[in-house]
Amino acid sequence: MATNIPTNTPLQQQIDEFIAEGASWLPAGLLQDLLSPIGQLINSGAAENALKEGAQASDFTLPNARGNAVTLSHLLTQGPVIMTFYRGQWCPYCHLALRAYQQALPHMQARRASLVAISPQTPHHSRAMAEKLKLTFALLSDMGNQVARQFGLVFTIDEAVRAAHKQVCANLPAFNGDNSWELPMGHRAAQRTPGRKGRIYRIILFHLENVYRCSQQNCFSQQNCGRAYRDQLMLGSCEILRNLLDRW
Repeated sequence: MATNIPTNTPLQQQIDEFIAEGASWLPAGLLQDLLSPIGQLINSGAAENALKEGAQASDFTLPNARGNAVTLSHLLTQGPVIMTFYRGQWCPYCHLALRAYQQALPHMQARRASLVAISPQTPHHSRAMAEKLKLTFALLSDMGNQVARQFGLVFTIDEAVRAAHKQVCANLPAFNGDNSWELPMGHRAAQRTPGRKGRIYRIILFHLENVYRCSQQNCFSQQNCGRAYRDQLMLGSCEILRNLLDRW
């Protein structure tokens, strides 16, 4: 399990270790089916439809892991807001990334910034994930991907590869409470209020955030996704967040 990997190493190293372990037992055909949605997204250019820096982000209210309502505009009255979209409890790479965010949280809070992580899973699964990983920031449930859709991030897992996802315990209807098989692309946005009225101040990272695509191709060095992927790993070391928050 991803959560068995020590947290005192860089996120890149943690993911490398998990990839190496998974490649030793995951059948090649199953791996290919899991990789195919990400390859399709990369080739489709879907990332171009996402909101860009300076765009007006619509206000939203979503339930947290305990079912309590959290509203973006309210958070913005308290200071900057950093949002990250992730897939859900079933995703081991999300576990690693959210643990890295937890380690970076004190630095954000020292600058009055709030962190929220948004996925389409139900609050029940968010609560189980928060408890397992000892997360103290808000996990918000965007059931139906309504907020992710406003950000231009939603894609659908093809029916042909849904059985493969079920084989690795990624039965999306069970986690998300609907049969859409929709997920958000990985996206991180920072917002602040002074003179911005909730506009997106900085897109920290935007990329097709799914490590399956790298597990067999050593794509850290490939042009399609290597640069963005390395940026994600830098975020795990907190450098991008620290640099951004230091300028706020």
